Amino acid sequence: MPAPLVLPRIAWGDPASTKTVLLVHGLGSSAALMWRIGTALADAGWCAVAVDLRGHGDAPRALDYTVAAYAADVAAVRPER
Repeated sequence: MPAPLVLPRIAWGDPASTKTVLLVHGLGSSAALMWRIGTALADAGWCAVAVDLRGHGDAPRALDYTVAAYAADVAAVRPER
C-alpha cells in the first residue's frame, strides 16, 4: 500500500462526544464543502470531522492519485482526542 499523507481536517461539534463520524468528500470537492452536513451532525450531538483528500483543498499535492493511495490516506486518519 502507498505511504499515506497527513490530511488536513475541519471539525464540527464537541470532540469529547461519544459519537464521531469521518466525512470524506467526492473527487472535485473539499472538506470545506461538507459544512452543512458537519453542522447538522454537530447539532445532533456528533463530532463530525471532514478531511481534504490528497490534491484537494488544503491537502498536499502528490504524484500518486490511485484509489490505493486515497485509501491509504483515509485509513491512516485517527481521531484527535
